[in-house]
Amino acid sequence: MAGKHELEKFEYLFVDIEWNQTPGTNGIEDREPIQIGVVATDESMNLKNHFPERCD
Repeated sequence: MAGKHELEKFEYLFVDIEWNQTPGTNGIEDREPIQIGVVATDESMNLKNHFPERCD
């Protein structure tokens, strides 16, 4: 039986970071992340895990 904290293995991780940025700027100095999403898939691109959970 797998333990609660056993590591799950993934082939691919896709990370999406949304930033807020001061209008009219193009440097990274004034940016800060406002939302981060991660999707993990197996080698066939089947969804294995994701963060954050959907709030529908």
